Amino acid sequence: MESQKERSSSQATRQRNITCPQCENNLVSTSIQKREYVYGSDESAVRLPVEIPVHSCNQCDFQFTDWEAEEIEHNALCQHFGVLTPKEIIQLRRRHKMSRAAFSQLTGLGEASLSRWEKGINIQNLAHDRYLRLLDYPAILNRLKRTVSMVESGEDELSVNIVPFPHLPNRTELEMKQRQFMLRSSL
Repeated sequence: MESQKERSSSQATRQRNITCPQCENNLVSTSIQKREYVYGSDESAVRLPVEIPVHSCNQCDFQFTDWEAEEIEHNALCQHFGVLTPKEIIQLRRRHKMSRAAFSQLTGLGEASLSRWEKGINIQNLAHDRYLRLLDYPAILNRLKRTVSMVESGEDELSVNIVPFPHLPNRTELEMKQRQFMLRSSL
């Protein structure tokens, strides 16, 4: 995980040409400020401490934040919920050397949903987050690949390995009775 100092130094590099959205002046300074990010409302509101870059125009004194502050707040919210951050989801997919489309096709996750999670537009629910975390284990991902391959080729993995009701005596007789059973409607 990126430390605050690494984030600060990378911010200085990426944000040299910031323009004030109010007066369009290029004389803008940036400082890291401690803020409280509030998510939700009323009693259910969550207050998360964050350190974000705040830009100040040296000409009109207008203060503003940008995408980087939003990313920091989004990551704080992901950490609060205990789910993967957008960057971690991208890293997971890239570790498996898969495009978003290929990863989506393999996992059954919607490509649009995956895109929104990776871009920080939405946060995945806990079930999807757990599924993503399981996919980080090569054995599980390989098993998923085999299963998808079998389904696509028309093989039925379950019917080959599972005998229905092995504990019942006279299964053949019971199956014949079941076939003879018919529902009759009363008129």
